[in-house]
Amino acid sequence: MTIEEVLAMNEKQIFDRKSILIRPADLSDTLCAFANADGGTVAIGISDKNRRIEGVDNYQGQLNDILRVPIDFCNPTVPVTTEMVDCVNSKGKPDHVLLMHIEASPQFHANQADEAFVRVGDKNKKLDFNDRLTLMYAKGVRYYEDEPVADATIDDLDLDFVGEYCKRIGYTKSPEEYVRENKKFVTMKDGKEQVSVAAILLFGKNPQLFFPRAYIRFIRYDGTEALVGKDMNVIKDKIFEGRILEQVEQAVEFIKIQMKEKTYLGHDGIFVTEEEYNEFIRTEIVVNAATHRDYGIKGTDIQIKMFDDRLEVDSPGTFAGMVKKENIRYTHFSRNPKIAAFLKDYGYVKEYGEGVDRMCRELAAIGLPEPVFNNSTFILKTTVKSSSYKMFSIENQKNAEIDKNYSEKAGNIAESEENRPLKEPKVTDSGEMWQNVAESKENRPLKETQVNESDKKLPIKEVTASETSEKLPIKESKVTDKDKQCLGKVTVKDERHLFEKQKNAEIDDDYSEKAQDIAESEKKRPLKEPKVTDSGEMWQNVAESEKKLPNKEEMASESSEKLPIKKPMASELSEKLPIKEAMKAESSEKLPIKGPTASKSSEKLPIKEPIATESSEKISLKESMVSESSEKLPIKISIESYTRAFRDKGYSKPTIQNLKTIYDDIEVNQVFGSTYLVKILECSERTARGLMGKLKDMDVVVAVIGKGRGKGQGKGIYRFKYEGEE
Repeated sequence: MTIEEVLAMNEKQIFDRKSILIRPADLSDTLCAFANADGGTVAIGISDKNRRIEGVDNYQGQLNDILRVPIDFCNPTVPVTTEMVDCVNSKGKPDHVLLMHIEASPQFHANQADEAFVRVGDKNKKLDFNDRLTLMYAKGVRYYEDEPVADATIDDLDLDFVGEYCKRIGYTKSPEEYVRENKKFVTMKDGKEQVSVAAILLFGKNPQLFFPRAYIRFIRYDGTEALVGKDMNVIKDKIFEGRILEQVEQAVEFIKIQMKEKTYLGHDGIFVTEEEYNEFIRTEIVVNAATHRDYGIKGTDIQIKMFDDRLEVDSPGTFAGMVKKENIRYTHFSRNPKIAAFLKDYGYVKEYGEGVDRMCRELAAIGLPEPVFNNSTFILKTTVKSSSYKMFSIENQKNAEIDKNYSEKAGNIAESEENRPLKEPKVTDSGEMWQNVAESKENRPLKETQVNESDKKLPIKEVTASETSEKLPIKESKVTDKDKQCLGKVTVKDERHLFEKQKNAEIDDDYSEKAQDIAESEKKRPLKEPKVTDSGEMWQNVAESEKKLPNKEEMASESSEKLPIKKPMASELSEKLPIKEAMKAESSEKLPIKGPTASKSSEKLPIKEPIATESSEKISLKESMVSESSEKLPIKISIESYTRAFRDKGYSKPTIQNLKTIYDDIEVNQVFGSTYLVKILECSERTARGLMGKLKDMDVVVAVIGKGRGKGQGKGIYRFKYEGEE
C-alpha cells in the first residue's frame, strides 16, 4: 500500500487514522473494536482531522509504546501485523507511516479497564452489559444453551426419553445420573438445582412451557410471493412443537407431503420419480435452522415458507462466530454445540461443517443455483430453489433472448431509416434536373384519352400519348455530348424502346387518375328506383313484407301467460334451502324463454319442483358461512392467543393435547359442536361436552346458533373467534 492510497481512503468499518501522539490506552479501544468486529487497518502517523502527515521516525519513544499496545493494553492480546510505508512528512523530509493490520478474532477482547468495544461504521461503539453478553454468545465465549432456566427442575425433564437416548449412545448408568453428570444439564448452585436451556429443549416434557416460541412453523403459499390482506395466499399453516428432535422429524416429513413429485419414464425404461427437494436438502435446511438458531431470541420462531419455486427458512439469529456469507460453505461454528452433538447422535448431522458444502454440490448436480444466505437484523434467511425453478428460468431466458433480439432488430431498422440518405435528383449532362414523381404529377396536365360514352364509368387502359410527353425529359437526355455527335447512329430499335417505356408510365398514371374519378362518381350516384311491373304494381321491399309476419315478442308474451310461474315456488323454498340453493332458484326466474311459441302440450308437462326433505334442514351451515366470510377473509385466533388461553388453567396433558388437535383440525369459520368433537377425537360424548365447556371457559369460541338448535352438532353450534375479536 502506498502513502497516496492511505491518504485517499476514508475512515470506515475497516480503516482508521491516528496521530503518533495518541495515548496508548485510547489506541487499545480501536484495536479491540476491530478485533471484535471484522478486523481492519489503523494508520499511525497521520492526523485524523486534516490528514496531515506527521510520520513516526522522529517519535521513537512514542512509537515503541504504540507497538506494545496490543499486548499490554488488550485482554486477551490482539494479534497485529505491522507495515512501514515510505512518505514525506509535512516538513518536507523523508519519513514513514506505521500501518497496523488487525484480523477479526474468534475471541472476546476488552481493554485494561475491562471495557469492550466493537467497530460500527467509522466509530468505536462501547458495549453495555446485554450487548457484551450477546457478543460473547456469538463468539462462543459463552453459550446460551448452558444458561439456567428459571423455575425449572429435574421433574420437568422426561427421564424415560433420556433413558432411550442413553441406550442409543451406550450409556450404562441411570437417566438421572446422565443429566446430573454430563454436559452440565443439571447442576447445583448455592444449594439450588439448576436445569440448563439445552436440557429443557432436548429432554423437557413441555419445552414450550418455558420457551413459548421455540417451535417450527410451516407455511405454504400459493404462488411465488407472500400476499396479505384480501389477497392472502396462505394455503397451509402448521406448527410443530415438542422437543427439538420431534420438531425436526415432523417438519421434514411434512415438507415431503407438501412438495411436488414428478414421475416419468427414464431412458432405461424404468419409471423415475423426481422430487422437488431431495431428502438431504430438505433435511439439512431444517436441521441447520434448529441447530444454529439463537434460542436467546424468544420473540419469534423458525419459519419454513414453501413457494411454487423455492423454499425459504427464517431462523432467529445471525451468522455465528467467524462464519460469514462469503465463507459459510467451508467454515463451521456451532452456536449450540450440545444440541448439534445430540442431533449427530440421531444421524441428522453427518460431519461438522459438511452440510452447506454438500447442499451446494447436490444442487449444482441437478442444474440449480447454490442456496442463498441473507442476514437481516436478527433473522438469518436461507433460500433453496426447487426443481421446477429450472423450467421457469429456461422460459424466462428464452423470452429475454427473444425480447433482446426484437429490440436489437427494431433499433437497427430505426437507425438505418434515420441514416438512409435522401435520393439525389438525377441531372443530365446538359444540366437539366429530373423532377420527382410527385412534382411531375402536380405539373402534368390532364391527358387526352379515347373513350366512348358507354365506357365513361370504367377505367380505360388504352390511351394515347398526350402533349405531356413532349414536356417530360426523355431518357435520351442522358446521352453525353460526345454521344450526341453520333446520335445519328442510334438505331430505330433503341428509339422505339425508349418511347414505349415512357408511354407505359403515362398509361399507369392515367389509369390511377381514372380509377379515382370513378370512385368519386360512385359516391354521388343516386339510389336505384324500385322496379315497377307492367301492371304498375310496385314490388314491396323486404322490410315491408316482414311486417306481415307474426310478432315473436307477442307470441312469447302470450305463451308465457299459459306457463306456470316459478317465482312464488322459489320464494317459498328459499326459506328451507341453504343460501346457495336459494340463490340458484332465484336466478332461474331471470332466464329468458327459449322458444317464441308454447304448445298446448306444454301446459300438461309437470313442473319439476325442488324437493325439500327433512335432511335439507341438516345441511351444514359451513358452506354459507364460508361464502359470506370469504369476502372479508377473517383470520382465526392465533395459536399464541389460543395457547395463552389454556396455559394458566391447569389442564391435564391429555386435555391440552385434545385442545391442540381441535385447533389444528378446525378451519376458519367452520362450525362445530360436541358431536363433531366426538368424530375428530374419537372420544366419548361426555369428554366432548367437557372440552366444549373448556373452550367456552377459555373464551376462544362464539355461538353461531343458539343452544339446542344445532341438530347433529350437539347442544349449540360454535366457531373459533377471529383474531382481534372480543
